[in-house]
Amino acid sequence: MMTKKQDTYYCSTCKKQVNFHYEPVNHMKMALLSLLTLGLWVPVWMGLTFVKVKYCDECDYPLSDD
Repeated sequence: MMTKKQDTYYCSTCKKQVNFHYEPVNHMKMALLSLLTLGLWVPVWMGLTFVKVKYCDECDYPLSDD
């Protein structure tokens, strides 16, 4: 049986290596915002959909690749 290695990242808030998770995009909220702004929100929606941000499992702060 092969186990999958979990990558860790350094969290500048926690000051240590931590596991991370991705926040799912709320597509209903994004669709409503797109309708309310007459489509101006669509590029932001696409960015949030395709660019996944890692969040610290301990403090829920976004992690950077620096």
